[in-house]
Amino acid sequence: MNFLDQFFLDFGLSWTFSKLLSYTVLVSFGIVLFLLFRKLKFKINALNYLKSIVLICLPALIYFAFFPIYEGDVFNLGIKTKSTIELQSIKTLAIVVLPDCPFCLETIPIVKKLKERNAKIKVEYIIAARPNEIPHGIADKIPKNCTFRLESDLQKLGQITHGAFPTYILSENKAIVSLWRSEHFGTKALDEIETFFK
Repeated sequence: MNFLDQFFLDFGLSWTFSKLLSYTVLVSFGIVLFLLFRKLKFKINALNYLKSIVLICLPALIYFAFFPIYEGDVFNLGIKTKSTIELQSIKTLAIVVLPDCPFCLETIPIVKKLKERNAKIKVEYIIAARPNEIPHGIADKIPKNCTFRLESDLQKLGQITHGAFPTYILSENKAIVSLWRSEHFGTKALDEIETFFK
């Protein structure tokens, strides 16, 4: 999530549409640049057409280099599986994390935005920790309107996460509705989460 995506999200647009609209705006900016350059000095020939295409696509390509579109932004890659860990009986988004995982810390701004858009979304962080281990790092940064608990049965967590952290679990009645491991989580999953809690 970046400044441009967040700008469109603030207008109430879906996560997927906000991401795609960011690219549309940048291609439009490239077209405006092309029209300005064309007015100034371009003569029509094959080389200039190639330059024109590069100029039109350049803003979107630079943006893509920093904020790429992932597979989870195009396709909903959530899976259904049996749970090996205890889940809530009410609708919940559980996020399985490691205490000092930098990718897990990146869930914090996403969760804050989800809660800002829909306060009814119940989020529970499940922190993988050995018995008697005091998890710092992410435990100190979890938003106050979210809960967290420690899970010391790392074998059961491993059956769910397959070693991918964070893992997002949408659950109801103690059963998994949808599960996304870190490499499959994207805007499509965020849209499904918001729809689930409406």
